[in-house]
Amino acid sequence: MNRHLQQVKAYAAQNERARRSAGPRSWGFVLIAIFVVFLGKGIGSMQTDIKGHTAGTAAGSAAGGGLDGSPVTENGGTPWSLILVNEQYPLPTDFSVVLANVSGGRVDSRIEETLQSMIADAKADGISLRICSSYRSVSYQKRLYEAQQKKSGTPVYDYVQPPGASEHHTGLAVDLLAAGVNSLTPAFAKTAAYKWLCAHADQYGFIERYPQGKQAMTGIEWEPWHFRYVGVACAQYIKAFGMCLEEYAAEQLPAYANALPKEGMPVGPID
Repeated sequence: MNRHLQQVKAYAAQNERARRSAGPRSWGFVLIAIFVVFLGKGIGSMQTDIKGHTAGTAAGSAAGGGLDGSPVTENGGTPWSLILVNEQYPLPTDFSVVLANVSGGRVDSRIEETLQSMIADAKADGISLRICSSYRSVSYQKRLYEAQQKKSGTPVYDYVQPPGASEHHTGLAVDLLAAGVNSLTPAFAKTAAYKWLCAHADQYGFIERYPQGKQAMTGIEWEPWHFRYVGVACAQYIKAFGMCLEEYAAEQLPAYANALPKEGMPVGPID
């Protein structure tokens, strides 16, 4: 009996020594695993580029740009969200888009959910946003152009973009109205809605497409109501550096290396 008890005690002591010697190593592996997990999360959620400017989350990067604001491309091409459409770069003849219905119009189906979220979140903050104009076909733009041509008696270029040159053809742009502002006028810039958009639109991938002070680069008069989807990372990069889309395109997109107009070119119509 005593010998059996001694064997049990010896076995227990052996297990205790094994547990003590293995314990630190086990905890070491646990700590290493935890460190790896947190390191992975830190890299995945990195939001600041090497210059210290906010450039979007990893998820946002996939939607419209790298962490340094550079576009994510396929086969070296221009991302769908960064197509540039104006008189210098008219809509490609083979362009096509799948549209989704939203209250107030239609947009590219790939931005419908994001746009709806932005409008809903604005509403939650007490801000009313209404879509006044969205997608326009080239044929519809042609009718607008010709109608204005007959009506104005002055160069139609001062009022309406020619067919094929309007950004509304892409389905990525919307003109917005706010409470108390029922038409597209500079008065929109004095609303709480405009201030909210300036603070938050980039978080949804939208930019003020034709900002004040950039008319010579965009070729379009200031349109505080006109917002365009470019993807979260690119929108945050453009905002951080105070750019317009033409500046960004000339810097980042080889297809639009000559996007900036020549000095002295006249400022054109609204879009």
